[in-house]
Amino acid sequence: MHSDDWFRNDSFQIERIEAASHALNQALQSLYERDYASARNLVTFTQQVLEELLLDCEHHVQAEALLNQFRYYEQSIN
Repeated sequence: MHSDDWFRNDSFQIERIEAASHALNQALQSLYERDYASARNLVTFTQQVLEELLLDCEHHVQAEALLNQFRYYEQSIN
């Protein structure tokens, strides 16, 4: 499974990205309205969601690399 497949098949990851995008749009609107406290809160929320997503991606890439190493090792002993 490639990383692209992981995003395509995992609706939770997609929902997280959509939520982050929506929050950034709301933050932009808050800035237009000079509501800096709301904008800060929305950006903080978005940052947290994206950091969690990044961590999930890093774990996935590491697992994929280990799987590829295992496959290579398995092929080399057969």
